Amino acid sequence: MMEEISIPEFIDAPPQVFIWDFDDMAPVLAGVAMGAIVQYVSESMLGFIGCVFVGVIMSYYYIKFKRNRLPGTLAHILYCYTGLIPLNKRFNNGLLQRTNE
Repeated sequence: MMEEISIPEFIDAPPQVFIWDFDDMAPVLAGVAMGAIVQYVSESMLGFIGCVFVGVIMSYYYIKFKRNRLPGTLAHILYCYTGLIPLNKRFNNGLLQRTNE
């Protein structure tokens, strides 16, 4: 007789940054990085604040997009329209729309 094995519910969840998923915080972190560059170039704190604000707004819309779709939708969109993320080792030409067979 086989014994039951307990598998945690969130075993494949992305890494956490405080209470948020890392991918939810990525636009905010990108805004902070861009803000630091803008502040260094323009020597104005207003550019930094503006970039962080844009990062927070982008994060809000990304979270809203992610919560209303199936898991993996963004990866599928990136693969389908840009080819940035490979499908797998078996399908090298996964972006092919049709063949002449």
